[in-house]
Amino acid sequence: SLVDAPPFDEGKSGSILKKTSTAVRQACAVGVSRQTDWTQRIMDEIVKEFLIESYENLDHLDNALVELEKNPRHKESLDHIFRTVHSIKGTCGFIGYIKLQRIAHAGKNLLSLMREGTLTMDAEITSALLSLMDIIRGILSNIEQTESEGESGYPELIATLERLCSAGCHASGWHPDTKNREP
Repeated sequence: SLVDAPPFDEGKSGSILKKTSTAVRQACAVGVSRQTDWTQRIMDEIVKEFLIESYENLDHLDNALVELEKNPRHKESLDHIFRTVHSIKGTCGFIGYIKLQRIAHAGKNLLSLMREGTLTMDAEITSALLSLMDIIRGILSNIEQTESEGESGYPELIATLERLCSAGCHASGWHPDTKNREP
């Protein structure tokens, strides 16, 4: 699996983008004939780091979701969940995991409305967020095992998240993709 693969450069630590920058500079220093191998190795390392960071962040979300169920306006929990989903979405765009990016984007939009106070955690939103986390974990596991996101694009979950967003947007007049909000 990708998570068990040996690291590209064990001496480096930090974010995925920092490691990517280092790896790209190293790849550019080798001859053109070896760049394909380096490129594959770099992408493997990026994906490996993405999986590790995503799993770690998702593990911390369980506590944040429990706190949010107890206190639907708990800002720190909402912010933590939002940042995790936002990070997954952004990295997926960089790596090219389009299905996971779409799912995370729909979840991020719902979380944006919750952060603003336009929507409040209720049973339906709780269920949707739990499904979102389960599906994200499932896709990450699939990527780890097969290097693929899998067959499903999870249109039902995306439709549910978008419907919940639409209800909040309609009530507030806000649309998460058109207003000047945090990316």
